[in-house]
Amino acid sequence: IQEVTLSDGSIVTLNAGSTLTYPERFGKERAVTLSGEGFFQVTASKRHPFTVNTDNITVTAHGTVFNVQDYPTGPTACATLCSGKIDITPSGKDKSGTVSLEPGQYAGYDKHSGTLTSGRTNAEEACAWKDGDIVIRSMPIAQVFAMLERRFDIDIHMTDDRYDSAVLTAKFINDETLEQ
Repeated sequence: IQEVTLSDGSIVTLNAGSTLTYPERFGKERAVTLSGEGFFQVTASKRHPFTVNTDNITVTAHGTVFNVQDYPTGPTACATLCSGKIDITPSGKDKSGTVSLEPGQYAGYDKHSGTLTSGRTNAEEACAWKDGDIVIRSMPIAQVFAMLERRFDIDIHMTDDRYDSAVLTAKFINDETLEQ
């Protein structure tokens, strides 16, 4: 986990396996590119929106706190709003409209179907990783393994395919190790 302060005072916390590309100084546009997951605390500016671009979605904010996740190998790209307001638009030619979020909502873009959906969520749990916690709620085992591999810099190999369709719920608190 790494924290970056941008030239406008906005703070971005990057999760394991994530990269952020940004200019040394913002001009008229405040735009960054994210691969992976980032927690954004954006400095307010009504005249200069803040844009997060990923391979699959674009998130636009004016001054707010939100999380964006779009790992290259993940099945979805999503944004979760903690405070303020953000707009999420699918990238590329298969745009299915823009979704505006209120605090406590998420938007998820399914990379396979090209659909953008939104709904209520526990924003605190979705952003818990920035404090060293991992919260897993009804997640397919393959996604859990990918998350744990990134977080703990390990390789996980399942030798029994009986569990391929398993769905897990778990919580790792404040940098617990796998052994704990």
